[in-house]
Amino acid sequence: MLSEEGTYFGNLVEASSVTIGDKNTPALSMTFEITHQADKEDWAEIDPFMREVLLWLSDKAWEFSQKRLAAMQFNGNFQEPKFDPLMSSKGTQLICSHEEYKGRLQEKWVLACWNRERGKAPVEELRKLSARWNMDASTTKPPAGKPAAPPAAPPAGPADEDTADYSEPRDEEIPDGDGAPF
Repeated sequence: MLSEEGTYFGNLVEASSVTIGDKNTPALSMTFEITHQADKEDWAEIDPFMREVLLWLSDKAWEFSQKRLAAMQFNGNFQEPKFDPLMSSKGTQLICSHEEYKGRLQEKWVLACWNRERGKAPVEELRKLSARWNMDASTTKPPAGKPAAPPAAPPAGPADEDTADYSEPRDEEIPDGDGAPF
């Protein structure tokens, strides 16, 4: 059964150099234990499962793959490949998509950061964005008059677990921004 297309979170479990297909195309196989799935603006814990991410190492793919390996802090040893330890201990985001291969729909897994190439924005584009920002900022009117007085403070007193108001997130519920779902 295919996994749903979308963004997932997992930990690198193992990596090895392999050859694939009739032409024995070299690749790096990375196995991830998938533990969470993105659910709108939060992470949903799921039953863990394993998925493979392949990084092709042929002459044709080398330049492209070399950049990805460097981004993952590859140790340079294809006999015993190792990467940034955080990929195993803290995990990373992955994307699952579906594609047809030889008439059959199958999953394709990649690291989330691989889906987009980044480069320096052209100067002309930056000028346009700056002009737009300044134009929008100049048309925004400041608020009229003084701000309203804050509401009266709630009565002071100790809060116990039975009566505590947890309508605001507790510290442990606030994401730390590193992409980890926990």
